[in-house]
Amino acid sequence: MFLSSKSKRIRSNGFLSYFDTLIYQKILGVQYELGLGRSFPILYLTIEGLNALGKLAPEEYEFYKLRYTAPLESIKPSLYSKATKSQDVVPKVFAQTREAECKSMNNFFKSIIDEWDRLSAKARKYHLKTASRHPTLKYAKQLVKLGAEENGEI
Repeated sequence: MFLSSKSKRIRSNGFLSYFDTLIYQKILGVQYELGLGRSFPILYLTIEGLNALGKLAPEEYEFYKLRYTAPLESIKPSLYSKATKSQDVVPKVFAQTREAECKSMNNFFKSIIDEWDRLSAKARKYHLKTASRHPTLKYAKQLVKLGAEENGEI
């Protein structure tokens, strides 16, 4: 487990790895060939390994492969880029990723609504705060409305 530099809380979904020089150079080669950012080659190679071992469903593999092979130039264009709109540089992959994340968050808020009566006051407050940060999601709106009704604000 690692401490997050921003919040000083423990992060359990990370690994700190040190590689032999030869392996490190190979990883840098993949990074260079695909034009990836700093952590993407490790993530991409991990996805490829998990897929080779049969640990990922085909749709999971495709989702993460698209996510971790987006070239750095398409994510953060150079200062000399002639692109005038952000849509010109945001790859289709990130639109798909964003859509999947929104769907997941929407399903999460739906499950919170379903469990609302069983949640503690502290949990309700937390989920209302989280839902208020996602005003475009259908179930986040419903959750905020539910909280407002409960508090007598509507």
